[in-house]
Amino acid sequence: MSTRAELFAEEQKRLEEQKNNRGFTPPEYDDIDYVALETDKVKVFRFIGNPFTVRQEPTDPKLVLSSRIIDDKKKLFACKWSEDKNWILWKIYNDVMKYTWDKNAIDPSTGKPGVKVYTLAAKYPNIFKRIRWNGKDNPNAMEKGWYPSRSIMMNCICRDEYAWHSENKSFKLIAKKSNTVTGDDGKDTTYYEQGIGTSTYDGILKAVVEEHGAWEDFDIAIRKEDKDPWYSVYSFFDARKVEKELSCEMNGDPLTEEELGWKKFDIDKLTQVTSYRKIQNRLGEFIKEVDGCLKTKYSEELEVLVAEEKAKWDATKADETVEETKPEEKKEEKPVTRTRQVAEKKVEGDIWSQAKANGWKLVDELKSELGDSVKNIIFNDDPKKVKFEIVENGETLPSDSYLECPDCHVFGPTTIDFCPACGCKFSNK
Repeated sequence: MSTRAELFAEEQKRLEEQKNNRGFTPPEYDDIDYVALETDKVKVFRFIGNPFTVRQEPTDPKLVLSSRIIDDKKKLFACKWSEDKNWILWKIYNDVMKYTWDKNAIDPSTGKPGVKVYTLAAKYPNIFKRIRWNGKDNPNAMEKGWYPSRSIMMNCICRDEYAWHSENKSFKLIAKKSNTVTGDDGKDTTYYEQGIGTSTYDGILKAVVEEHGAWEDFDIAIRKEDKDPWYSVYSFFDARKVEKELSCEMNGDPLTEEELGWKKFDIDKLTQVTSYRKIQNRLGEFIKEVDGCLKTKYSEELEVLVAEEKAKWDATKADETVEETKPEEKKEEKPVTRTRQVAEKKVEGDIWSQAKANGWKLVDELKSELGDSVKNIIFNDDPKKVKFEIVENGETLPSDSYLECPDCHVFGPTTIDFCPACGCKFSNK
């Protein structure tokens, strides 16, 4: 079985073989605790979990594919993509974005030969522009259309905010950046671009692997730059390079048992792939347009997927309902035997001899001792069968509220710390 250090080394090797482009991650509005990177500022982090390609827990780092798409009503919606290239939006995207490669044409953005020639760009410009640039005629360089950006979501401790972590016993999620907007009501709302880019993740992984460890074992410092390479990453053992920029000390000790037990965010729950129902509601008309142009049957496929999804949801909901209504199994409880202990002294006075002679009718006398909460006390002639009925606030004390006097064996209410029959004083032990 591979060690943690070997897992990290394997992950770095895999990423170096499969470099992916950096991309824009759209703003997310979840009510989650984030910590954002800031341009030209060094922040110190401690990460947790396995690399995303060998993740085992829902709190481990995770690759997330996301885009912001114009829907049928010309409104943007956030879409989480599946990594499965047989997922319906991937199939539609790949059909519409088919291209050939013209090696002799000059790419105007780079000045170098080699250009993609999209097959449907001229034949079906509406559906092509809709997917390529969200329907825009003059898109800016950041407009990626449907194509999803790649980001890595990670639970972390930010050393600069360690007091918050310690007080709340919780990790945070790292974010590329934040943006604070003041609303009409004068209140500020902060939005976060969740996760970090794949290049930043590469840098973190490389820094960890170079130290032959795992990112749970020592701190990592990240500085967001204002130009290429955009991010610089330093391990605890390289802290001298940024020591003048640090606002807190870097830590080289493994996470403590207490820190390991802090709350971590379930990234799987926060990044569920967009449902087929939502796709149908937001893109149903456009998908029909694609079918009309390309003679495909994506609308029919989507109908089936929506029905299957609903059936699965209904089954899950039914299972949850059954589980909620299932009678709770009662564990057999052994009866608890309660007894009274005699104190050293007994209550003295004529009240007790008079009570015994008169059948222990002590309502008036006990009122002077216990107050008006005692409404009625009834005695039977046989001391061993004496029954006291005490009414408090309109409620008669239940039968388990009476215990036997260890001296004269008369049962008396637990609210009285002496025996009305013989005056025996009870111990509270």
